[in-house]
Amino acid sequence: MVNTLYRGRPAIAWREALGGNVLDVDGNRYIDLTAGFGVAAVGHRHPAVVAAVAGQAGRLLHGLGDVAPHPARVALAERLAARASVDDAVVHWAVSGADAVE
Repeated sequence: MVNTLYRGRPAIAWREALGGNVLDVDGNRYIDLTAGFGVAAVGHRHPAVVAAVAGQAGRLLHGLGDVAPHPARVALAERLAARASVDDAVVHWAVSGADAVE
């Protein structure tokens, strides 16, 4: 299924990515300027992120964090609140950017 068309033709279909580069299904290399989902901060497949995801997946892949918190989520909230430049900071977990802005 192609969900994006450009001038009636399918858009670029990504096959894999590393760092700031994306390789399409035809073997063409592009610079990823979309900056989505954390890629802008560390790039695709950053070794530290891959290791952290693999480690967490081995313990608890999906814990419905909005229902029952995971200790790592609590620890992250504490770290984020401690770094905030306001007194008595709290963390509100949002599902999207729109939720966060509200």
